[in-house]
Amino acid sequence: MKTGLSFTSNINFVSNEEFQRKTAYINKNSENENKYIGVYDKNNKYCGDMYFYNKAKTDTEGLTDDIQSCVAGGLSNKNSKELTFFHFVPAAINSFDTSVKPKIFDGLTKMKTYTDELGGLIIGGKSGKSCNANCVASTELAKKFKTFFDELKASYSEISGQNMPGGKTAAYYNGNEDTWYINCENKEEPYKNQINSAEDIKKAYNKIKIAKKDNVFINYQKTDKLELEEAFKRIPGGFQINPIKVIKDYYEIKKKGFDFEDRIKIYNGGFGDDKKTLWVESSKPREMEVVIKNLEKIKQSDMFKEIEKIQYAGNEQIQGFEPTDIKAENKIVYEKRL
Repeated sequence: MKTGLSFTSNINFVSNEEFQRKTAYINKNSENENKYIGVYDKNNKYCGDMYFYNKAKTDTEGLTDDIQSCVAGGLSNKNSKELTFFHFVPAAINSFDTSVKPKIFDGLTKMKTYTDELGGLIIGGKSGKSCNANCVASTELAKKFKTFFDELKASYSEISGQNMPGGKTAAYYNGNEDTWYINCENKEEPYKNQINSAEDIKKAYNKIKIAKKDNVFINYQKTDKLELEEAFKRIPGGFQINPIKVIKDYYEIKKKGFDFEDRIKIYNGGFGDDKKTLWVESSKPREMEVVIKNLEKIKQSDMFKEIEKIQYAGNEQIQGFEPTDIKAENKIVYEKRL
């Protein structure tokens, strides 16, 4: 793998052991450590205090871990080898413009030439069956970061969702190598489910999007980006319902009477963990009508056979839906019990 300054960043998925070796010298015990954002006490044990998150730091290296339903990542400067990295909890969606963006801008200002070409990575995760509202907020927070990165004209990659039980992600950026080191592990069994292939990445995450200028490695072996993309395009078991078909981690429903290419996306709630909730990526009454008319076909899928309610986020209430206390991107989440 190439090291040194370039306009191409590397993303290297490595084992737990290799990740620990690469980051062993970073002092996790010091709150003042500029290379680390995380929640560990003096004995290097997880203490779970959210106070240690919701931060952005700037250095030539950056490490953050225990990424579950949070959103983390960074923006690297291709000329100065510096990085502004961050880790925010889902609730940060409520203060994105007033708190999150200023913290990152402050970090970018510390970079020597932050207006030069920026590379970036956004990592979004999930925390399990209990996450529910957190997962909705996490999804919306990741969208906010993507819009923000687009405004900065940054070239960035995305790693989103986690499929393995108790899964969590750790990320470390090395400016001298212009490389992100990624470790995804099962929280209960740290040495299980290691990533050794493109198929393993697909098993570990719901979505991977690699920037054109980025390279992907698995344990230092370069991986064909097309192979990785193809792994995420494959339909599980060839399963298909007409007019509904499985696409990656969501379904798309062709809207009858609408343009053929126009589709409605539906998901399980909570990043796929809440099997009793059908999340609809639309707040339009006519599109919701299509979903409701297709409910029996939708429930033929194992993904949706247990659904008891439908949810969406919007500014207007659709007939038959009731408002909840949950908000997503400052929009009320509405719910219909089946």
